[in-house]
Amino acid sequence: MLKNRIKTRFKNAYHTLIAIEFIGEFVLVYPLYSIMFSDRSGISAAGVGFLLAATQIAQIVSEIPTGVLADKFSKKYSIIAGKGLKAACFAIWLVSPSFTGYLIGFLVWGVGEAFTSGATQAYLYELSEGDKSTKRYLKSFSRLKALTMVSYVFAYLTTFLIGPNYPVLLFFSSAAVFVAFALGFTLPDSKPLHNSNSTLIITDAVTRLKSSDILRRRFIEGLVILVTLTTLIEVIVINYRDFGVSLKLMPLIISVVALLNAVLFWLLHYYEKLFSRFIVTLSVLTTATYLLLFNQSLWFQVLGLFIVSRFFRVAAVIQESDLQDELHDNSRATVLSFYSLVAKLFSALQLLLLGIFAINNNITIPTVWMVVSTIIVFMCIHTIYKRQSKT
Repeated sequence: MLKNRIKTRFKNAYHTLIAIEFIGEFVLVYPLYSIMFSDRSGISAAGVGFLLAATQIAQIVSEIPTGVLADKFSKKYSIIAGKGLKAACFAIWLVSPSFTGYLIGFLVWGVGEAFTSGATQAYLYELSEGDKSTKRYLKSFSRLKALTMVSYVFAYLTTFLIGPNYPVLLFFSSAAVFVAFALGFTLPDSKPLHNSNSTLIITDAVTRLKSSDILRRRFIEGLVILVTLTTLIEVIVINYRDFGVSLKLMPLIISVVALLNAVLFWLLHYYEKLFSRFIVTLSVLTTATYLLLFNQSLWFQVLGLFIVSRFFRVAAVIQESDLQDELHDNSRATVLSFYSLVAKLFSALQLLLLGIFAINNNITIPTVWMVVSTIIVFMCIHTIYKRQSKT
């Protein structure tokens, strides 16, 4: 009975989820927040690094508990909690522009991201449970991502027009996410409340990972891609600055990137099979293009960074889509949270290494090495697994 009601409401629920993500990502401060701390409050580079690390730590600590809560109680309310905490972060930053205020805000935001990191994908997958094909979920998820990227475009263009007026950016960022938080209450629950205790949910997740060779393969391959993508997201604005792009132009550039992202995700289910089939070849071509453009002038360097980051984005979504099909409903959000947890741990390590190996306070060269080494490792793992599956 409940399943039939969910299926009949899928379209409306999906549209509501799109609205929540679209409005919830209309965050005007996104393009400039990593620079805002020093520009607005005079915080040192070391302090900024500590703040960025704080949100990673908060997410790492809360990933598994929030995943278990989503599986045991409600993925819907996990999404709502995530949006509410994120809105609170920007409100805290608005009223307390100090190191302490930024730190508290980051810790709140980190926990909020943990609530949504596995729950949103698991919720979307369960809404379409009548057809558990990768194609169905991939199309739904890629369209959701595409429309989210359109939200980024509008947000970043607005930021470009407003400029670095941080109080205004923070006010509207908090207001937008609060609206998404309120919309979350209109979502239907995708599953009845889970009767298992937390230990059984975690045990089920561990058992699935241990017993399925295909699941482990998709888990590991996806992680390799996701780790570097997560790291690039954190430092891509810094890379633009190190390339010599002015602060005022950054939101405009990122808005163009977001628009191209939207097109890529909207069409993803059409070229997904081709991309997956030739992923090793595409990896080689992407790496070669990235290195070639890196040796050219400013805008060619920016183009190279764009191309390689788009490759990682598309590959990460496809890998996660494949992973979803191997998961069990009873522990879906828990496994995805564990997936996100491991990715954040390794991403934090990569961020630390980028800082250690920075040349003249510039992380461009270490970023190049990170990208190239990641693609090489991914190709090796993919090739080994492919040969094993043939034998």
